[in-house]
Amino acid sequence: MKVALIGAGHIATLHGPIILKQPSTEIVSVADKDVTRAKVTAAKLSGCRFYQDAKIMIEEQKPDIVHILTPPQYHARLSIMAMNQGCHVLVEKPMALSMDDAQKMVQVSKENNVRLCVNHNMVFENVVQRAMELASHGTIGDIVSVEAHYQFNARRYPAILEDGAEYCHWSYQMNGGPLQDLIPHPASLVFEFIPDIKEIQFMGHNRGVLPKSWQDEIRVLVNSSGVIGYISISLSEKPDIILFTMKGTKGIIQADLFNDIVTLRKKSSLPRAVTRGLSGFQLSTQYLKGFLRNIFRFIRGRVDKSNGVEPLISKLYESIRSGGETPISLDKSLRVVDLMSRIWPSPVVDIEKIRPHHFTKNIQAAPTALVTGASGFIGTYLIKKLLSENIAVRALVRPSSIHAGRVKKVPVEIIEGDLVDPEVLYQATKGIETIYHAGSPMSNTWEEYERVAIGGTENLLKAAISNRVKRFVQFSSLTVYELLKIKHRTIKEDSPYQTNPKEMGPYAWAKIETEKLVFEAYRKYGLGVTVVRPGMVFGPMGRVFFPHLGYHYQDIVFFLIGKGDTVLPLTYVENTVDGIYKASVVDEAIGQAYNLVDNGEITPKKYLESFIRVTGIPARIIQLPYMLPYMATTGYEISARFGLVKKGVTSRRQLRWKQAKVHFDNTKAKDELRWEPTVSIEEALARTFKWYAEKNL
Repeated sequence: MKVALIGAGHIATLHGPIILKQPSTEIVSVADKDVTRAKVTAAKLSGCRFYQDAKIMIEEQKPDIVHILTPPQYHARLSIMAMNQGCHVLVEKPMALSMDDAQKMVQVSKENNVRLCVNHNMVFENVVQRAMELASHGTIGDIVSVEAHYQFNARRYPAILEDGAEYCHWSYQMNGGPLQDLIPHPASLVFEFIPDIKEIQFMGHNRGVLPKSWQDEIRVLVNSSGVIGYISISLSEKPDIILFTMKGTKGIIQADLFNDIVTLRKKSSLPRAVTRGLSGFQLSTQYLKGFLRNIFRFIRGRVDKSNGVEPLISKLYESIRSGGETPISLDKSLRVVDLMSRIWPSPVVDIEKIRPHHFTKNIQAAPTALVTGASGFIGTYLIKKLLSENIAVRALVRPSSIHAGRVKKVPVEIIEGDLVDPEVLYQATKGIETIYHAGSPMSNTWEEYERVAIGGTENLLKAAISNRVKRFVQFSSLTVYELLKIKHRTIKEDSPYQTNPKEMGPYAWAKIETEKLVFEAYRKYGLGVTVVRPGMVFGPMGRVFFPHLGYHYQDIVFFLIGKGDTVLPLTYVENTVDGIYKASVVDEAIGQAYNLVDNGEITPKKYLESFIRVTGIPARIIQLPYMLPYMATTGYEISARFGLVKKGVTSRRQLRWKQAKVHFDNTKAKDELRWEPTVSIEEALARTFKWYAEKNL
């Protein structure tokens, strides 16, 4: 069978490998409105074809099965389109956002004699299947009530917690926000036993995890013919808990999806006091047996890491081949949509109107500055800096950027587009005096860096020259410098480039190549180019743990490499954007490069000690002898050479470079740009770690 995917986001990388495991099955194509993302995903799936238009893909490839892996707003339209062309459809949950759309989908599937199945994957998690099998044998008598509790750590879904996520993330374009995206999981479990919905009662609350206007906790009571259902979702309660409980006339079965353990408590004929005494022992024994069973399954490689997606897909494909029933019945899927429609009955927002390709918010004057990579960490702070200097800004944002909400909160002109599109860049640079080029690839592959970083910079330079842009500030990095074959340990702007940059990976290589391109544009066309080379940029909303620090396990243990006494080339983000701005307005900076590194000497050990002190996390710091990671990296390189693991992830050269004991000099930036870091390194670390604690703990 031939399979096509519509939607090339994270969920496609889960479905893809599972599909490839199915017998006599191939993935022929992937479609996504973001063609760059479609291309990247297709390359990971046996190099299949990629498309921007899903309808054209289906017409050309004629797949037997289509997986709809887009945001829910598109599910009904795309499913109907695929089924009308004779394709069976597996659609992500929920099947639709209104009962009218859901019922139309069912009707179209019948008219075209094709299968329609919703990916209610939790139903097929091993622990749920075991629990339902117990119940089917009458172990607990007649089912009286079913309950599903879903305590979800929102940190595992950082896109919904982004500053400004409510302006761009697709889940906020549903009436119930992220909760509406999550509720099909517990609801699908409950509706395995609830045959209809007579009435519902619900209560929601905001506990500060999501923006104030959005509920991050909800309780739902469902009354039906004989069975009562209860659904609970919380983004604030900890730890993670996913429980499915069936209560009957003779006992209780509970499936612990997080720990993959089923427990059974039955009505006893023993005296109540004895029953109470034995209850804890019986439960402990069941948990021990469940734990041992899980260990045995893990050793045998029988753990389903797909959370039920793999068995559901396998059963669906088998039903298509044999003509049997689909693994999830449509009447149960319709009840999930019915429940959502009763809780959040308002019409859904049109996602296309929320995310226009050209967006202007309270612009007082025509933009004179263009920022690429505008929704990124540095780009966001730079825009705030430019606005504080009364400079009107145009922001270039990648269409699929999960950070786009950051810039939609501020008065800027936004153009959605890709650096590889020359026409978009030509339009974006019209009327612009200064370009701040912070855009970068979305994936860490050689192809992406060559296509987006190098090719995109070349496109932007051509557009800048055509539109007579005055200044062009190129964001580079300290990774351009050779640190291993030098005599002087003070690194200045005239220090040599890496002698073999490809050994440092695509990032360092691309930074050197883009610097060469912009300096060539300065020499050949007189473009007012300046290159800035920030150090390890940190601050609120940014990265906190860097490879230079060694390794870490969550926030519990930090493994330092060696003594942890190298000096980190840190630069606080507010200091960084101040230096970038000054590099764009000082005439002396044209044709020059500048190191932007803060004052002070912070070692990895001091950095981690400060993190522990400020956050109050009782973490441990363990020092690893340098030879341990060196030998591990050597083993990786040998494995990569023989094709056993993916190449380019790390190298001994990268390890040595990050551990080099050098000093990056910032004198030139101070003298020529009159730049001085205004936030001390100690204060900057305190601000960053406090933000991290508030956001993550």
